[in-house]
Amino acid sequence: MNSAIGNTEESTKMALGNYALDHAIEDIFATKSDGTMVYANGQFRLHHGLTKDDDLSKLNIKNLTPFPQTAEHWEYILSQIDPATGKGHFFLTEPIPGRPEVLAFEGETYVETETLGGEAVYWAFGHDVSERVRNEQEVKRYNQVLDKVMENLPVGIVVKDVNHDFKFLYRNKESFNRDVPLMEAVGRTDFDFHTFEVATEKRKQDEEVAASGKDLHWVVEEKDGHGNTIYLDKRKMCILDDNFSPLLLSIEWDITEIEKMKRSLAAAKEKAETSDKLKSAFLANMSHEIRTPLNAIVGFSQLIAESTSADERLEYYHIVESSSEHLLGLVNE
Repeated sequence: MNSAIGNTEESTKMALGNYALDHAIEDIFATKSDGTMVYANGQFRLHHGLTKDDDLSKLNIKNLTPFPQTAEHWEYILSQIDPATGKGHFFLTEPIPGRPEVLAFEGETYVETETLGGEAVYWAFGHDVSERVRNEQEVKRYNQVLDKVMENLPVGIVVKDVNHDFKFLYRNKESFNRDVPLMEAVGRTDFDFHTFEVATEKRKQDEEVAASGKDLHWVVEEKDGHGNTIYLDKRKMCILDDNFSPLLLSIEWDITEIEKMKRSLAAAKEKAETSDKLKSAFLANMSHEIRTPLNAIVGFSQLIAESTSADERLEYYHIVESSSEHLLGLVNE
């Protein structure tokens, strides 16, 4: 009785196991060492055009149609098995010819010797990872676009890893730390490229921003690679996220032309204000200089008209004449 119950339970477990394998979303199959099929679940049969009535013992993994790449794929899968552990991992691109929407399969392989009484049986569990590959391709594509944009922006961009000694994670070609080679910077720090004093000052700024979380903004005068004076608008800020180490972002704009224009305008303004003051002083001075002889001319001309003495009129006439000559000289000047 107990034996019968035990056999029933074992049969139930086997039936449930076979049902689970057959309805799994993975491709599950097994072959002998020569490729002869031993087992194929429903998903594998679907992908390879097999029905439940097909006799697997008459089929070989290397000859399944309509997929001529099967032999190549199977040899690759077997080559990935570690002889020491009997396990392997495989990744197949374009695994099903004629179905371009299936981009890749990924899975595990195992070797066991119990199924056929000591003969090696190779089991493979593969699943469609097309969606993941498609997403990775999209991310890669957007990253390539972003890299091109970042590289060609007229702005210097530097990213450092705060928790890993402020090592460079990214630099674009417009970064204005002229002494730091673009391709050699990633994974290194300012101390690898600058004097101790300069690197210490940069580190002090980085630590201040990382500790306070407050942005820094300033304008500095520096020299470019040819020794020419340039003016840079610099900003440093910390990027915080629970999912990754804090990042320090430095952004630098070359504002040399703008700064030169500002300074030129400031000089022109100062010159205009000076000219205006000189003009005002000149007009005030000329007003005084002109008014003096003009008053003499008006006043003594009136006295000439009112005087009855010939001598007085002659004296007044000479004063008017002298004042007129003085006035004419001022106007000529």
